Amino acid sequence: MNTIQLLSLYNSNEKGTVDKIINIVMSAFFLLWIVSVLFYPTRFSFLFGGVAYLLAMFYSPSQNKERIKNKIKSSVYCGDLNLIFNLNDRRTLQVIQNFKYEIQTDIEKVFGLKGSSILKILEEIETWKKYDEEKSKKQEFKETFENTPTGIGKMFEQIKNLKKGQ
Repeated sequence: MNTIQLLSLYNSNEKGTVDKIINIVMSAFFLLWIVSVLFYPTRFSFLFGGVAYLLAMFYSPSQNKERIKNKIKSSVYCGDLNLIFNLNDRRTLQVIQNFKYEIQTDIEKVFGLKGSSILKILEEIETWKKYDEEKSKKQEFKETFENTPTGIGKMFEQIKNLKKGQ
């Protein structure tokens, strides 16, 4: 699997077929365990409960996501940066400018962009986008209530008058 496919798998929130099958099997064993404990407690009740517990312990979607992340970290990408990053986005360009030296170093040393660098850049982009979204929500809230006759509007007006007095 190439880096682009791994990144799309890593970013997707839907469960894969294996995850669904494991969840169905775990649920079936768990139900069998409950029924066997309630109606006919024997050695089988411990067997069903143990199998369900082992499946839950050794396989989870978060572990699967961690495996994909490790594969991405160990990969090297040689190709168009537009396929990974949205270079038309202002924040993405800003983050890539900040990581320009690291990208150039990766290209010179491993003849491509390391997966660990890609994940670091994507994480930074996501952090900045969350910051921008939060900032715009606060600004929208302020603009909505600033000149209204509500309690919050009066508070904004009082703060504005305090700033003028200083």
